[in-house]
Amino acid sequence: MQLPQHDGNDIFSLSYTDSSVILTAIYVPAFQLTVETAGGGSVSLNPPGGAYDSTAVVTLTALPDPGYVFIRWEGDLSGSANPDSLVMDGNKTVTAVFEQKFALDVQTSGSGSVALNPAGGIYDSATVVTLSATPDSGYAFNGWSGDLSGNANPDSIVMDGNKNVTASFIARYALNLTTIGHGTVTVSPDTSGGIYDSATVVTLVATPDPGYAFSGWSGDLSGAASPDSLVMDGDKNVTATFRVQFDLTVSSSGNGAVALDPPGGVYDSSTVVTLSALPDSGYAFTGWSGDLSGNANPDSVVMDSNKAVTANFALLSTLQFNLSVTASAGGSVILDPPGSLHNGGTTVILSAVPDSGYTFGGWSGDLSGSANPDSIYLDGDKQVAAIFLPRYTLSTSIFGDGTITLDPPGGVYDSAAVVTLTATPVPATASKSGWAISAAATPRFS
Repeated sequence: MQLPQHDGNDIFSLSYTDSSVILTAIYVPAFQLTVETAGGGSVSLNPPGGAYDSTAVVTLTALPDPGYVFIRWEGDLSGSANPDSLVMDGNKTVTAVFEQKFALDVQTSGSGSVALNPAGGIYDSATVVTLSATPDSGYAFNGWSGDLSGNANPDSIVMDGNKNVTASFIARYALNLTTIGHGTVTVSPDTSGGIYDSATVVTLVATPDPGYAFSGWSGDLSGAASPDSLVMDGDKNVTATFRVQFDLTVSSSGNGAVALDPPGGVYDSSTVVTLSALPDSGYAFTGWSGDLSGNANPDSVVMDSNKAVTANFALLSTLQFNLSVTASAGGSVILDPPGSLHNGGTTVILSAVPDSGYTFGGWSGDLSGSANPDSIYLDGDKQVAAIFLPRYTLSTSIFGDGTITLDPPGGVYDSAAVVTLTATPVPATASKSGWAISAAATPRFS
């Protein structure tokens, strides 16, 4: 039996009966599915094979290689569904298109986030991706690291390979400044709102208003250094205190100067300043005027406001001064030239004359020491006192044979003098048996 002719792409079947053989050839068309790829990847077919009945439905699944993604179907299948299917109602040719793709891995350090444009994280080769860093509240963007550097925000990267980028965020802290008194505080760097990145070193300068002085820092900064600095490792509170200051203006009328203690001329409120008038040679201080009066020298003033004081000086030759001299009991003082009122610049010689039974003990007041006579220069009113001390007689008696020696010798002594007495018996007699000493209880007059 010979079968009908058919081409190689047909499929046929035979049928027969038992009584007689009847062969029937049924030819079913068969179609070829040709699959191609563009780029890195492959395609699986279900059912497999590549030759199919005219009614067969074939499912095609695109399998990209590592680093590639499936993009679309071309030829007798279109679109980008994966998997996708087609009906084999003819010979078919399908191309699976794969393109190389790169991954952008973004990490964060600190509190914040990064937005990508275009979004996704997987990109075609040469895609330009823009990265925008957004810090959380209380943080600031501090820069990129990895495959992107610098601190431009936003910034972009070209996807010519897999990329890893880290966005760093750092904490930000507030510097709160207050002042007590009148003055200002400047900071460097100066930021809007006093908000600083962590670890920023901030320099603070205190500037007092006129009439005030910087007293010091308190809070998170101490001491009185200005400028001073602190590290922003947390929120900081700093207070600058300014204290009231007053000016002491000193002038002179005539030839002389004024010394201030403490010096300077600018003082904190309530400071007590001592003023000493220093006349030039041939001049005398005659008194204060302005916010200080009288002629006490030195004198003092309390700085409870701005003060102006004038020290007045005049030629000694145009002035007269009083020399007041007193003497204690037991003597007198002779002045040369005599009298209590003298022209300025006069030198007066003072001679102390003790009464009988007294001795001169020294000067006090505007003259000191025990020189006699002594002199004093009258460049102002002077007060001098002469001190006289009584002298006492030490009388001794001897019973038996012996002697008494006195140290110091003499027998007449100033008040409070200490005298050492030594008894020496004569060898032929008995040793001393005791003292018999009498000392005058009143000054000796002789």
